[in-house]
This record gives sequence, structure tokens and C-alpha cells, in this order.
Amino acid sequence: MKFVNVTNMREEICSFLELPFDVADSDYIIKSKNPDALRQYFDELGLKRGKTCFLIPHTICYGNEVMSNEFWEKLSIRLREEGYEPVFNSYEEIVPGVPYIYLPMEEVLDFAKLCGNVIGARTGLLDVIATFTDVKIQAVYPNESCPIWHQNPMLYPGLNISLKEKSERALHDMAIRRVVGRGNVFEFIHGDEEEDIQKIIKHLEVL
Repeated sequence: MKFVNVTNMREEICSFLELPFDVADSDYIIKSKNPDALRQYFDELGLKRGKTCFLIPHTICYGNEVMSNEFWEKLSIRLREEGYEPVFNSYEEIVPGVPYIYLPMEEVLDFAKLCGNVIGARTGLLDVIATFTDVKIQAVYPNESCPIWHQNPMLYPGLNISLKEKSERALHDMAIRRVVGRGNVFEFIHGDEEEDIQKIIKHLEVL
């Protein structure tokens, strides 16, 4: 992939999606081809507009083991206790009884706006959602026990730093808030599951 004359992540996203760099957030061109059908499907899933959490458990860079399925199950239960509905961005079931949907890119942004909240392992899809919507986003970065640090030597090659330092560096280098200048983005390194769920619930209300 080649980007020409880009200076920041937002321009990289526009270049990748073949959008003009000066496109207004409200006029993005990746729009749902049938927004009425998307809204109807959203409602048929039993989701609540503005009170649904779009959960993104998989990433390309970090793999699928940033958080365990048990984490997502505990989070889904807690979200429902707090009055939110969870729905996974996935082509297969992650947690029994929790709906999942795998949309083409032109549907993702409008779906995320219907949800109102996005929670996910750090992945480029969060950049796209953050750039073109104002939904609340919470991104979780891999900690030192994540297998990705051993499986992907392309991450910080040649740096003689600890796995903990790699996690902290990733949070600094790849922060969504830093990329798009958004105040309603909360990012943290995965730690104790119960404590992380508490953080997520707290920030649903304050972001």
C-alpha cells in the first residue's frame, strides 16, 4: 500500500479509502447503501440506539488474543446489567446469546453511530470510526503477556526493551486520541479483567 503526500493518520485513511483530504466528517463518502435497511436490521437484533456497545475483539496487527473470550463474556454481562446492549463485530459467535454482525466498510460507520459506543482491541478500524464519527470509543492495547510480542517480530524490531515497555510504547505511538484529536476516546493497556471492565463501564458515562 502506498500513500502519497500524507502527513497524518487521517490523511492516510482518506488516501486508503480514496477520499479527498478535505472531506468533512459529516460528508464522508463511505455511506450505507441502504440506511433504512441497516436501521431496521439494528432494531431486529434487539439493540438500543445510542445505548449499544459495538464490540471489536479481533485485530490484524495484534492478533485475536489481546483479550480472552471470557473477558468479552464478562463484559457483555456487565454491559447488560448497566442497561447497554452488546453486539460483536465478528463473522462468528464470540459469546453465546450475544448477537454478532460482520459488515462491509460502507455499513460500519452508520452502524457504529446507531450503537453510540465502540469498545475494542486496538485496531485500524477504530481509527476509521474515530475519524468519521463522534461515537464514544474505548481501545484496549495488548499487555506484556499477549502472545503477539513473541509471534510478530515486526513490532519494534531491533529495540532492546522489555515486553512491558513495548506495550507502553504501543499505547504512546498508536494512540487514537493523539491521531484524531478526539476527547471522547479512552485508551489503556489490558490488565486485570475485572478492573478493566470497571474502567470501561465508568468511561461509558464520562466520555
